[in-house]
Amino acid sequence: MGKYEDLERLQKLKEDGILTEEEFLSEKQKILNEGGNAEQNNTEVSKKNNNEVEIKGEFEFVKSKIPLELSEGENVIYQYDATAFTGVGTTAVNGLLTLTNKRILFNKKTSGKSFMATGLLGVALAAGNKNDEIKLSNIVSIESKKIRLAPGVEIITKDGYSHKFAIQNSSHRDMLTELVNSALK
Repeated sequence: MGKYEDLERLQKLKEDGILTEEEFLSEKQKILNEGGNAEQNNTEVSKKNNNEVEIKGEFEFVKSKIPLELSEGENVIYQYDATAFTGVGTTAVNGLLTLTNKRILFNKKTSGKSFMATGLLGVALAAGNKNDEIKLSNIVSIESKKIRLAPGVEIITKDGYSHKFAIQNSSHRDMLTELVNSALK
């Protein structure tokens, strides 16, 4: 549906008493600021005055599999089972990687275990507190690469830290990388 059709639909909702004048004006401004229809704005990035980076586009937002505290206007785009590698890559924590339009979250699975390789031995450890939040505005680069022989991503943040996640499906990894890279341009 194009911008003008959206405006006509909005006007009808106002005339039918479904929207107040304030709601109408707010929604009208959103439509006018989009600068075209959804097909033309498939993946667009907005860098706001506060240096916040956000992925914009037409997505079928998904319902989170776990409780998340999302900020106003924040939506879940994708969620994947993933493994986070900490330290120098010797500790692995299983969890859920979530991409929102404003950040990447990693939440460890509460019943999972971490594993640390020590020579030829694998020693099970308590998972510890390995929940990560990476704001898109804090990302310097994201690159698709093999992480321990699995499809994965390496995210470098402004503090110089390397976040490594293995994602079992390479198409999921590529989608994540593409969307975040589009936001960084």
